[in-house]
Amino acid sequence: MSADQVYFPRIAELMENVKAHNAQGVFKNMEECLNDYIRVKRYWPMVQTKKFFGKKGLMLLHNTYKRTDVEHFQELYDEIRSVVLDMNAPDGHNVVVSLADKIPERIAVGQLPELGEGARCEMAYEGTMVYVYSHRDSWYFGTSTCPSVDGSKYFHPTKTHGMMLDEVLGKLYPEALAEGEEVGTREQSKRLREAFTTHLNPDNSYGFILIHHENRHIMDYTPLFGEKYMELLHIFTRDKQTKEAQELDLGLRVPETFATPTEALARLEADPMAYAVLVRTAGGTYKVSTQEILQRETENIGNANPWMNMLATYMQNNPEHTVHRYVEKYLADRREEFSITSSVTGRKMSPTFVINTTMKYMRDCIYNLYHSTTTYSTTARRYTMNLEADKQLPPILRFHLAQLRHIQITTHHFAPISIKAVYHYLCLHNTMKNIRLLIQFFSTNVDFHGAMDPVVGECFTVLYSALTGSS
Repeated sequence: MSADQVYFPRIAELMENVKAHNAQGVFKNMEECLNDYIRVKRYWPMVQTKKFFGKKGLMLLHNTYKRTDVEHFQELYDEIRSVVLDMNAPDGHNVVVSLADKIPERIAVGQLPELGEGARCEMAYEGTMVYVYSHRDSWYFGTSTCPSVDGSKYFHPTKTHGMMLDEVLGKLYPEALAEGEEVGTREQSKRLREAFTTHLNPDNSYGFILIHHENRHIMDYTPLFGEKYMELLHIFTRDKQTKEAQELDLGLRVPETFATPTEALARLEADPMAYAVLVRTAGGTYKVSTQEILQRETENIGNANPWMNMLATYMQNNPEHTVHRYVEKYLADRREEFSITSSVTGRKMSPTFVINTTMKYMRDCIYNLYHSTTTYSTTARRYTMNLEADKQLPPILRFHLAQLRHIQITTHHFAPISIKAVYHYLCLHNTMKNIRLLIQFFSTNVDFHGAMDPVVGECFTVLYSALTGSS
């Protein structure tokens, strides 16, 4: 039995199926074959892949966090939280490393169930997990969804997590820099990371949490770490193949641990610098925060671009927390900045109006396209397609129609897809990236669905421009 079959049985099965999928040799390489297979099996977009720049055969395969539409492959979905694959490796040895743990259950204080013996508790911090590992004599620094930290950013509009990591390493290894030299170039980054990895074992994988004053959402750790804080906490060291924990001291800060869940939760409620507590048990892992922190995370995803946060708020479709309420709570001192004067009507357009207008136009268009290309029989629970009409559509629209057809025969089999179901699908079954791509499509194809009302067209232009900026 191969190493992958022992330690990653579902991934090993996936790779066997991918190789069988390429039996006819129709794909240029195994990376292309994997991408096609996860679409054929309807794993994508719940599961996604990313290539490593300049590294043929290396791919990051990751899930998209908590989902309710993955029952048809739940075990595989859980196993590929974040996995690096070498598609050119011998059979049974494709897994380079499994990076992230299974997704913890996010709960509030008071929701923790009764725990048996052996629960392990430690402080959890707000920051970005950075994973470090070696493959074929090269060291890699990535996140759970980015092959490289140098291409990863979120809370800061321009500075990547790689830049922030190098700033921390510059503090830890000043000898890697010349006197008076400041961090910022690729050469300096290379020297700093080489200084760091000399202390690491290539047979292991490492997890660190990057805590940086420019990488914050809820927490301000200034009272704990000082002004313009930047820290790298050592979270774990594991054997790359078995994922077995290695007890090593790298000379870095480590999370505080607690003897019992009671002690941990008491600290959580009493300490304003406590973001969350991780409680690990044989039955699962819980990430516990106060209700206040959970509410703030739900209400505001914390993107550097407020329009991204407003769109995310809209897509939650929560009558208790609307775009208007988001603006009033989080952008009160900037509300005029986000009220746009229409060049068509001369009237003010609120963010709610702009987002709602674009989303409902896309809903109506996709609904009409669905019913012009798809006929559904509630008796047979089957649909038939107008293949010729479907083939004429742009790929982005064909993708969404395919998703709706799948919903039609699974969760909406009792009646033909309604306009409400399309709206629900757009808001609650799509990633922000998917919706941004749809907005981009309609903003650059204003006459696709017939002559677009000038105000609607203006809303698309305004929203797409705002989402691609960093206001």
